[in-house]
Amino acid sequence: MFRLSFLISIIALHLGVNATNYYIDASSGKDGNTGLTPQQAWATLSKVNNTLFNAGDSILFKAGEIWSGQLLIDDKGVEDKVIVYTSYGEGDKPQINGLGLDVYTIKLADASYTEFSGFDITNTGTASQAGRLGIYITAMSGDIPGVIVKDCNIHDVNGEVDKNLQSKTTGAGFGIYWSNKGSANGRLVDALIQGNHIYRCERNGMGGAINRNVYHLRLLVRQNLIEQVPGDAIIMNTCENSVAEYNVARDFPRTLPESNAAAGIWPFNSKNTIIQFNEVSGHQAYLDGQGFDSDFWCENTTIQYNYSHDNAGGFLLICGSKDRSADGESSPNKGTIVRYNISINDGGRTWGDHAHDFPLIYFHGNPEGTMIYNNTFYYGNKMNELNGNSPHMIKEIWGEPWSTSVYNNIFASQLPGAKIDMRKNKNTVIDNNLYYNTPSIEDLDGPIIDEHKINANPLFVDALGFTTDDYRLQEGSPAIKSGRLIPDNGGRDFFGNAVSDTEVPNVGADNYNEWVGIFEAPLQDDLFISYPNITKDTFFIDVQTPLSNARVSITSLNGNLIYQQNYDLLPAGRKELNVANQGGGMYIVQVVAEAKQQSKRFIKL
Repeated sequence: MFRLSFLISIIALHLGVNATNYYIDASSGKDGNTGLTPQQAWATLSKVNNTLFNAGDSILFKAGEIWSGQLLIDDKGVEDKVIVYTSYGEGDKPQINGLGLDVYTIKLADASYTEFSGFDITNTGTASQAGRLGIYITAMSGDIPGVIVKDCNIHDVNGEVDKNLQSKTTGAGFGIYWSNKGSANGRLVDALIQGNHIYRCERNGMGGAINRNVYHLRLLVRQNLIEQVPGDAIIMNTCENSVAEYNVARDFPRTLPESNAAAGIWPFNSKNTIIQFNEVSGHQAYLDGQGFDSDFWCENTTIQYNYSHDNAGGFLLICGSKDRSADGESSPNKGTIVRYNISINDGGRTWGDHAHDFPLIYFHGNPEGTMIYNNTFYYGNKMNELNGNSPHMIKEIWGEPWSTSVYNNIFASQLPGAKIDMRKNKNTVIDNNLYYNTPSIEDLDGPIIDEHKINANPLFVDALGFTTDDYRLQEGSPAIKSGRLIPDNGGRDFFGNAVSDTEVPNVGADNYNEWVGIFEAPLQDDLFISYPNITKDTFFIDVQTPLSNARVSITSLNGNLIYQQNYDLLPAGRKELNVANQGGGMYIVQVVAEAKQQSKRFIKL
């Protein structure tokens, strides 16, 4: 009986029944303290690194404090007793500064059911170093479930900007990096990377190592803001059944070497990846430079409900190996679906060897079974950037795409002469698209015929606008009810309108067809201005003039009412709305008053 009681006690301790809070204070703590209260806090990272923690424990770093060095996290929680690293007290996020002393600042090493949240992380050495990282997540032995990295600032990681300096896996630095490279069976399962702000990191925002045999399972990357990163924002590398959603990537500096290709958000060596509800803008790579990409060794990638604009290399790259043999050297791409995206003014590169040639969609190699439908593509005035060349909506540049389908898209250009050029291809079907200033569809074997094409002005709300609402359809648009039925069409459009599997849809990304005048151009800024478009807690509207009998509401994209307030008189000026308790995602704020209504979108991190 004694032996049994002893074993039960040991197991209960291991499972964290008596979970403990540990406190760390760089200024006032001492490693000789108990660490069990703020008054008895420890002081150093070394003390934390050399302490064994149990499931359910919380390791709390004091807000406003700074530590130098590396933090190694390698204890394991369990599903209902997660080990949590976070902060306590009031003030700025606690900072851990790696000082470039090691390749990483934070390492989560096989740290199952562990949450790391609410920190400020940096890793700047005296000189750039290939492979330098902010947060390093490893899965080297079996399934590593439940790793969470959220609500962190990761910045000023001076890795090498040239990913080819040593190799593609060590040359580039990352803000967040995951790896099972070299492991026979290690993988992350149900990991979450959410709500982080990554900036001034070289070369990339986040991504992972390549392992051709073992895929991370159900990785969720959502609601992250990535900016001032010159290379790839998010690489969904070596993943299966994984999702990248509600992320914003913008303001890419033009500092990559000319030999380096990069894009915004894309999978590599992955299966069944969904990339949705993201916004990518301002990519400036010399090579590629698209907002999105479906890349080598990828199967069944879905790219949907994204907003891409002002990316120098265009909207999308789709690439696969020319060699389809099973010799280990081929790198196929199969089954990519691209639907309900909006691309505005993508393209515009005027520098480097690939200047003046930036189609909105690039095919490279021989990707197979690509479907592109119900997207809205608008190509603005790029006369100077084109330098006399014709604008391309789609262009195949090398190889031979197989079995490509292009349906129900709006291809609109401000400049005449835009074209689709599939060059060499097999079994391409292009049908039921709307073309405006896009007169030709070409390949090397003769023109491809769009038998049900619509040559007309799509009648956008405002083709010179800067928001997605500007590219909704006006009443009387020839795109309304002019599409073809697509099986398994996703059930909704870019704006959240239903898409039936039995009723004829619109052409383009907007399936709204009951015109009520919400988005008429004269009303766009009559009622209110909103800001910021990305927030963690508060959101503001500036009411332009006093409004009688007004209603202010916030709804989710699914139509769930989050907030509503009615006013006999809504005064002019700023009104603060608190969304801190809402889940992350995209929301709609609407003002209705005096027979007018206006809606705008924002992202809650």
